[in-house]
Amino acid sequence: MLLFGLTCGWEAFKAFLWKPDVVIVVEPPIACAPAAWFFGRLGGAKLWLHVQDFEVDAALRLDMLRLGILRKVALGVDKFITRRFDRRSTISALMMQKLADKAGGETGNVFFRIGLTANKSTLSTFPDFVQNLV
Repeated sequence: MLLFGLTCGWEAFKAFLWKPDVVIVVEPPIACAPAAWFFGRLGGAKLWLHVQDFEVDAALRLDMLRLGILRKVALGVDKFITRRFDRRSTISALMMQKLADKAGGETGNVFFRIGLTANKSTLSTFPDFVQNLV
């Protein structure tokens, strides 16, 4: 995971060189988020974190982080990074609540549903407010 995070750091640095307006990170893996946050902020970009799974929480539920200090550090880093993004989105109402808990409130959180609806054959895409984020 550390090596993956470093690789993401290199890619985030290369993106920083062309100064994007918006940096979008899809989690998992959360290992990409710190580098995207750092270089995105350095370049003045707006930051969007889209969460499809809370991998730190999953690791805790699966008892993969057994040491108490490791658990606290992982949760602390997860919250710290999550709160640093301008927008955060996720794919279900239950995950929206968890995201609000991690982010310290609902400001900047967006429910982003992708897929076909039961009544229509429409596909949701990024909402119009992506334009307003820039």
